[in-house]
Amino acid sequence: MNHPPDHVFTLGAFGWRIAFRGAQKAAAGFARILTGWNVSLEQGDGSAADVLIERSGRGFTWHSARMSQPLRWSERTPRTAMQVIGDVHDVLFDWFLAARPQHLSLHAAAARIGDACVCFPSIRRAGKSTLMIELARRGHQVLCDDVLPLEPQRNRALGLGIAPRLRLPLPAEASAAFRRFLAERQGPASNRLMYACLRPGEIAPLGTEAPIAGLVLLARDPAHRRARLEPVSRAEILRELILQDFADAVPATEKLDRLIAVVAGARCFRLSYATVSSAVDVLRREFGADHSSNLGVSLAHVGL
Repeated sequence: MNHPPDHVFTLGAFGWRIAFRGAQKAAAGFARILTGWNVSLEQGDGSAADVLIERSGRGFTWHSARMSQPLRWSERTPRTAMQVIGDVHDVLFDWFLAARPQHLSLHAAAARIGDACVCFPSIRRAGKSTLMIELARRGHQVLCDDVLPLEPQRNRALGLGIAPRLRLPLPAEASAAFRRFLAERQGPASNRLMYACLRPGEIAPLGTEAPIAGLVLLARDPAHRRARLEPVSRAEILRELILQDFADAVPATEKLDRLIAVVAGARCFRLSYATVSSAVDVLRREFGADHSSNLGVSLAHVGL
């Protein structure tokens, strides 16, 4: 006879229920990486859960008739709590787009710098996550470090409230102040990856909206001892946004029109840099460091 789950979480923003059996470390870590999701711990046998994640032998198994499983689980059995947390983190993006099919979704980081929401569309290993941590350390609110939805009414950036995930080891040039800041916010981790559980105010809760005022391509290059921010054409930025969008439900013509509108309303740059500290210096000079309290729209106002 199966024992009841140890933890059953309701993600109140969407009503999804995720149960964990024999996976206490994965359950606790998963709850830590979410901000603004209205996570609550339920009592009961977990029979109403949409998903059950169970420790089974040397790995974990996924049981659900309603919610898609992480793609990686069809390729390999997760062996560690960190793999479970990361995989469920990733599948939340699929669930979100299934629930909000009119949203675009970019591979991008985004943060509030002064009165501007600045978006960094980029492929992996461009330094997005470390840049977001440095921005948070310097007093700027992070919207995301990897996936950025755009809501359909005004094509505003939408924060997902998921902790940044960094690759380890940290870059050799990471400052002592950066390392201290990160150590104080260390979340679930492995020898290759680490979550930074940013504090209230440092990361935007799920549902926070902000108009995009800047689009910045990242070019991390050790040769650039001084960071440099150079204007780029809107055509180049648009090409990058098209490449980085992975929302499938929006028709191509509508998607293009919406991305054109985003580009038309933003200042467009390429940032060449060697260290995140120098990168933040030039971003602050360009976009300002004034802390406005009116940029974001809270979850209650956007109706998630």
